[in-house]
Amino acid sequence: MPKGLEEFVHSKLGSEFLESVYEYCVYLIKMEDKKKQLEIDARERRTPMPLILNSETERLSQKAKRMADNYGRLIFMNRSIG
Repeated sequence: MPKGLEEFVHSKLGSEFLESVYEYCVYLIKMEDKKKQLEIDARERRTPMPLILNSETERLSQKAKRMADNYGRLIFMNRSIG
């Protein structure tokens, strides 16, 4: 195990980062599953494929932004000087 990994995982920043990655992935999988189900339903009914709501894509973007912000903070806090 890399030196400092356990300390990182138990730190507030590490927890926030890992939680944001987890939330993003869970929501992304949820949207993928919903899209697949909508495609199946549309084929069965022979109707056009419904679109994913803007509010859902915005929510995904918010989760991605939170994850990116946490990653940026993580990189900034642990950057190598020298």
